[in-house]
Amino acid sequence: MKTLQIRLLAILIGLGTLNSVQAQTQGPNPPTSSVVNGSGVAWLAATTINGFVSDDIRCRTPQLSKDEVSEAIIFTDFNFNIPSSSIIFGIAVEIERSASDLSGEGGDIEDNSVQLTTDGLSFIGDNKASGNKWPKATDGIATYGGAADDWAAGLTPAMVNSSSFGVGISVIKKKNKQRRARIDAVTITVHYSVSLPVEVQDLNVVRQGRNAKILWSTASELDNDYFTVERSLDGSFWNAVGSLESMGNSAIHRNYVITDFEPLEGVSHYRLKQVDLNGNISYFGPRSFEFVSNEEQISYYPNPANSVLTIDRMKIGEESYEIYSYQGVRITEKTKALANGDHRLVLSLEDLDPGLYRIQIAGQSYSFIKK
Repeated sequence: MKTLQIRLLAILIGLGTLNSVQAQTQGPNPPTSSVVNGSGVAWLAATTINGFVSDDIRCRTPQLSKDEVSEAIIFTDFNFNIPSSSIIFGIAVEIERSASDLSGEGGDIEDNSVQLTTDGLSFIGDNKASGNKWPKATDGIATYGGAADDWAAGLTPAMVNSSSFGVGISVIKKKNKQRRARIDAVTITVHYSVSLPVEVQDLNVVRQGRNAKILWSTASELDNDYFTVERSLDGSFWNAVGSLESMGNSAIHRNYVITDFEPLEGVSHYRLKQVDLNGNISYFGPRSFEFVSNEEQISYYPNPANSVLTIDRMKIGEESYEIYSYQGVRITEKTKALANGDHRLVLSLEDLDPGLYRIQIAGQSYSFIKK
C-alpha cells in the first residue's frame, strides 16, 4: 500500500435540510388605548394615557374592600405588524403594578383575571392570573405567558395586528383592610416564526485537488436575489469567496457550487449568505473544513459523482481502499492494481445510494458526494 502525500479532513455538521423558518420577536409594545368592561368596581382614569408607559402616572381602582373584584380594564392598539404567513407561538405580557391604601401603604391585591382579547371586549384563551399579591406601594413588573406560551388562544397574525388585540386585567381584594390597585404600564411581546423565502439543503464543503468546493441545493426559492459564500479563519470575521445569482422562483430541487481556489491552510469555516430581492439576509452554516497540502498533489473527481470516482496521480502498485457512510458504517473494502503508466484509480459507485461518503486510503480520509 502506497502512502499518499496529502491528507484531508472535512468536518461536516448537521447534514440534511437546513432550518427553513426563523424565530422572530416584535415588542415589547405599549398600548395606545384602553376601555373598561364587565361588572365590578370601576377603574379610575382608565381611558386616559394612564397605564400606557412607565411614568408613575397610573390608572387605579378606588379603595376595594375584602373580596371585591374590579371590572376588567382592557388595553388595546398595540400596533403589531406580524407577517401574514407567520405562526405565532408565544405571547408575553408585562404589567407594572402595585397596591396601596390612601396613605401609600400597600397590600392584599391579587390578579383576578389576565386574559387576551381580539375584539377589545371579550376574552379568549387561558386566564393567566397568578394569585400572587401585587407589590406594596412600589411598582413591580410581572410577566404573564412567555416565548413558548400561546395562551391556548389560537392567534393568527391578522388577530394580533388588529387594533382590537390586547389584554384585559381585573383584580380582587383579599383580607379586610381597604386597598386600591394601580397599573403604571402594560406591554406585549409577540414571538412567532416566519418561513424563509429559500429552503436550503445539504450545505457541504469538499476538497477537489488544491481547491475547496462549497456545494448546496435548494428545495424551493421565492424572491431570491443571490447567494454569497463567506470564509472565516476564526468564525468571527468573514470574507466573501464568491457569489451566484438565484436561478429564479422555483419549487424544484436546484444545485449550486462555488469554488474556493485559494483555501486557507489549516482549519477554516464557510457559511452561506442568502439575500432576497428586498435586501433581507439569511445565513446558513457554518461548515468547518481542514486543508493540509504538500508538494505532491492528487485530485479526485468528479465531486459530486454519478457512477465513478477517479483518484489521479497515484503511484504504481496495489492500493487498498474502504468506503464508509458518513455515519461511519463501512460499505465496501477492495484492492486495485495499478499497471505501469497508470496513475489513476477509478472506483465504481454504482452500488452506492445518493449521499455523502468517505473513502479511506493509505490511512487518510477523503469526502465525496454520490448523486
